[in-house]
Amino acid sequence: MAARDRIDERFEDIEKAYKRVVEEIQQQMKELDDRFEKFLDNVQRQLPENAADLMQRSRKANREARRRLSEWAEQVQDAAQDFVSRDDKAAPASKASAKKAAAKKAAPKKAPAAKAAVDASSTKAEIMAEAKRLDVKGRSTMNKAQLLAAVRRAS
Repeated sequence: MAARDRIDERFEDIEKAYKRVVEEIQQQMKELDDRFEKFLDNVQRQLPENAADLMQRSRKANREARRRLSEWAEQVQDAAQDFVSRDDKAAPASKASAKKAAAKKAAPKKAPAAKAAVDASSTKAEIMAEAKRLDVKGRSTMNKAQLLAAVRRAS
């Protein structure tokens, strides 16, 4: 089996694992939302005089949990991308692929525009605008964490 074939297989395995992790995170976020709504309903029924304060605190805790899950998803995606990048830097399997790699490096690139500062605290709309500026492919189907990771890779 050629080295490139092994690299391709590893990439596919990583991609499958990444998709499983993202699905698990999405499932956990859905379960978190469901539990949160049930909790709020419970609070409203049991403690009407304190419900507003408890609901506000609960919403804040829910936002924090979602933020942490999003950060974790970004870290998983970044780690997978770093791993794949290391494999892509491996020696080409043939002279033809070496020529292709050299041609890609020699291809002229657009002059980079001034970088917009986007991070986890940016809104999805801000990150989407930066992704559009960087011409990130598939951006319309991405969630905030995926967009942020794609913008980081593209910039």
